[in-house]
Amino acid sequence: MNESTVLKSFKFLNLKTAVMKSYIPLIIFCFIFFTFSNVSAQNGWAPKKMFRFYEDNDFINLRGKGTDEAYTNGTRLDIFYEKSRNSHFVLNKLFPKAGVNSVNTYGWGIMQLMYTPRTINTVEPDTHDFPYAGALFAIRSLHSANALKKYSFKTELQIGLTGPLSFAKEAQIAAHKLIKYQRPMGWDSQLPPNAIFNINFTAEKKLMQYKKWMEVIGGTQIAAGTFLNSLSAHSLIRIGKMNPYFDGFIQRFSSSSEKGNKNNMQWQASVILRPRIEYQFYNVITSRNGNVKTKKEITENAEKSNLTETSSPNHLIAGFDYGMSLICDHNSFSITQKVESASIQGLRHHEVGNISYTKSW
Repeated sequence: MNESTVLKSFKFLNLKTAVMKSYIPLIIFCFIFFTFSNVSAQNGWAPKKMFRFYEDNDFINLRGKGTDEAYTNGTRLDIFYEKSRNSHFVLNKLFPKAGVNSVNTYGWGIMQLMYTPRTINTVEPDTHDFPYAGALFAIRSLHSANALKKYSFKTELQIGLTGPLSFAKEAQIAAHKLIKYQRPMGWDSQLPPNAIFNINFTAEKKLMQYKKWMEVIGGTQIAAGTFLNSLSAHSLIRIGKMNPYFDGFIQRFSSSSEKGNKNNMQWQASVILRPRIEYQFYNVITSRNGNVKTKKEITENAEKSNLTETSSPNHLIAGFDYGMSLICDHNSFSITQKVESASIQGLRHHEVGNISYTKSW
């Protein structure tokens, strides 16, 4: 076997590994979705509880061009529920509700985020790129929807930390080892511990509707705290067979209704488009690079590595999300592609895929 053949073989194996890394999560969740939907029964009533698995990964790419850089992974687990009586929990009273007749869906969740530079096979990360960084936090949420006036509020309180105790290093190394992919080498320079205390508030309102198969919704979000301070606006276009958006958060992921026939599975399918624009006043990930925190340290680091100072964050960020959702009775599966302009100056735009599975009851 000549040298050219060997090189071609290695390139093929690397491509094969990349494809497997990109689509294994999608294959797994397709299997889970269709397995559960076949055993799910139409109970003839609206569900009041829901479990959600939510996975962001930049190797999940609808165009087949996955990456492993910047915001590279986000894993989230949630339990949502509706209460028949008013909650006496202090946080629940403080979170705003969408009127007297609103459908209020409370939630508890946990999420881990992961950031890496584009090149992960060197011990010293490029100071012009994203740092190695991880975050782990708990989430208390309230989705409040008013079906009559067609608007909703979403409030999320995030409490956690960045740094080694986020276990992002261990999670990524284990995942790469499992699929026999490049070991990330620079986690020893990850961002130091930092407390996360963030409150995120989103308000949405229906702008127009065409019959029952198209909705256009406008929204804005404010984020404030130690992790992210930002202001954003978006529009959401939903096209297909689906429940009304403001009938309740859990109802968006279920095709069940009181008029349902328990002998027939109820299917829904829709396409979503979501353009958005965001101004980030402060982002703990892009505002610091690795464990370099001061001007003196930046200069010393640049002299040692023959690099100039670290790049500055881009405050104005534009994005566009698109994807599809498939619902069968109390099960839903969605796949979405998030395209976003560079959040650090000098870097390219970034794409992150998302797969989500929900089970309601």
